[in-house]
Amino acid sequence: NRINLPLYPFVKERYWIDGLEEKNIHANGTTTSVLHPLLHLNTSDFSKQSYSTTFSGEEFFLKDHQVFNQKVLPGVAYLEMARAAIEKSMPTSVESAILELNNTIWIQPFAIVDQKKQININLFLDDSNSVMSEQIHYELYSHNGEEDIIHFQGKATFSSRTIPERIDIDQLRRQMTAGKLMQSDIYNAFAQMELHYGAAHQGIKAIYKGEGQVLADLTLPEVVKTKQNNYLLHPSLMDSALQATIGLFQNLNQIPEEPLLPFALGSLRIISAC
Repeated sequence: NRINLPLYPFVKERYWIDGLEEKNIHANGTTTSVLHPLLHLNTSDFSKQSYSTTFSGEEFFLKDHQVFNQKVLPGVAYLEMARAAIEKSMPTSVESAILELNNTIWIQPFAIVDQKKQININLFLDDSNSVMSEQIHYELYSHNGEEDIIHFQGKATFSSRTIPERIDIDQLRRQMTAGKLMQSDIYNAFAQMELHYGAAHQGIKAIYKGEGQVLADLTLPEVVKTKQNNYLLHPSLMDSALQATIGLFQNLNQIPEEPLLPFALGSLRIISAC
């Protein structure tokens, strides 16, 4: 592919062709090139980095994630959207660093009712002179008429990559002496809270209960295994990890009738892909 290079030598614009990394989605019989399943178009301008995504409601992370019979974008999907947007915005690869998402807050759910809906993400730097040393602020929002509705926001930083300590799963499991919850019981309990998870979001095989802690056995559902490599933080596995907190209740008969949804996350260090 031939493209015109800038004549002015100090314009810091990227002219790499990213076609090999892009995926294709189908909408109304047409094929559209997208950056990521959760990040479709680059809408950046001189003031900020921004991306937009349009969901139909038929995506597995919406169709199989319903609250009060509404298709609601899982809270974990925002984490992957922020991660992907930051990765796409970096001038160079940062394989030697670990991305940390900090002080993240879920403000208002993003739901699909009866038609396609767009969500956007903006990225800002504290100091545009140094991407690697300053905090990146991100904010996800949608439009309701002339009003912007904020759904999610937080900050991101890069830290030096260190080899994480290996976790002894067998030792952890020996600490879980308060019983075991099976998959059918877990998702029946969620249904009672009006949290309806389809096959793509039933990643918990079992929960082992301990004293103030739980250990969950997670497996990527068969129906989404073909999409495994499209995500670093896979929505099915990440959501199942949050679902596992239901095991912290002494028994499933004590769970509240209202659905439990994430509100805030102190810090997430992305060491490797799910």
